[in-house]
Amino acid sequence: MATSRFVDSADDYEKPHYYQNNNVQINAKSKDELKNQIFGDNHDRNTEKFLSKLENAIEFNGNDLFQKFPPKFHDKNKLLLYNTVMEKHKYVPSKDRSVLMTRWLTFSLPNTYDGNVPLKVTYKPDIFTYGQTRDQSTIEWYLNFANYDLFSYYSKRLLAQDELQVLECFQLASIREYLCSCNYSFSSRISENGQNPTPILISNVERILNMDTTNIYGNKFTTATEKQILDAYNYLNTPQIVNILAIEAPRSGQDSYEISEINYILSTCYTGFMAAKLLASKTHQLNVMKSRRSSSAGSSLKTIIHTGWFGCGAYGGNRTLMLILQIIASRLAQINEIVFHTLTDDFKQEIIDADSCVKELTKPNGIDIQQLIEHLQQKNFKWNVSDGT
Repeated sequence: MATSRFVDSADDYEKPHYYQNNNVQINAKSKDELKNQIFGDNHDRNTEKFLSKLENAIEFNGNDLFQKFPPKFHDKNKLLLYNTVMEKHKYVPSKDRSVLMTRWLTFSLPNTYDGNVPLKVTYKPDIFTYGQTRDQSTIEWYLNFANYDLFSYYSKRLLAQDELQVLECFQLASIREYLCSCNYSFSSRISENGQNPTPILISNVERILNMDTTNIYGNKFTTATEKQILDAYNYLNTPQIVNILAIEAPRSGQDSYEISEINYILSTCYTGFMAAKLLASKTHQLNVMKSRRSSSAGSSLKTIIHTGWFGCGAYGGNRTLMLILQIIASRLAQINEIVFHTLTDDFKQEIIDADSCVKELTKPNGIDIQQLIEHLQQKNFKWNVSDGT
């Protein structure tokens, strides 16, 4: 993926996408209907503490969502792609698939980190490909490196990771249109006042475009010719079914990381990853189009998190520290595998340093989570400067 100089969040030069049409109604399942489908009928003490953190949930028919809240792209090149897909390829979302959206309040971190908890850590020098495993017992999640207001710049001229996901998955644009029209019954905020992370997870959307962004990423997108845009897309006649985990990292810190910043990043990742784990059974049901929740209640299902340079690039995060904290969060949430898509092979030293630090934190009886955070703070990880990607 090519890089170019621009501000990832677009806050400095564009207004976010807001469009209200409060007259549109859509049939949907609510949180009260969905909580037992997510957690099962028998809530033990451990389940209850997470159930109370399910702030909101809604499930739509994916076709109904798209028809009633169609995307409203503003950028000319995004409109070109949208119109091409609708007119040439006659895209219609499946009438049989449902889309689930959940929002979670911040989970308390466990008291102890156990570095011996099994976790497969994989590094791939590529971008998200959304390739689907043939193992139907596996649920895969792809991070959305979100702005604090979910998908708020999708229609504009920006094409960063967030906007690219929406461009490839039109139903995510429909999610934004719904959020702008629902009279605040479902919050679009990924964090509360920048203090408490509130991840939003979206299960079972259709990915219908595969974009080659080599020559159109960043500011290059809005200045690209029609030919460049049309040459860059590949329409997927059989959509890929993907699950999206949206979280936002802190941005533009200075000097060394403070304890509060490390704690916030770890809490953000842990809450998002744990929510993905809790949604395993319900999401599996949606992905494979089963009519009922898995009787195994998720116990035999595997969860994989696909991520990358979360909070780095435009936000100026430290690459080594962000690897470390995502690995720790994965173990705390008992995720089966975390896959880091590192774009290129240029970051081998960061990976070596992160793996070495994680090994240091592996103790026979675990390590107190606050001691762990203090240990990382004492390593004096430095904020980087935004690279504009």
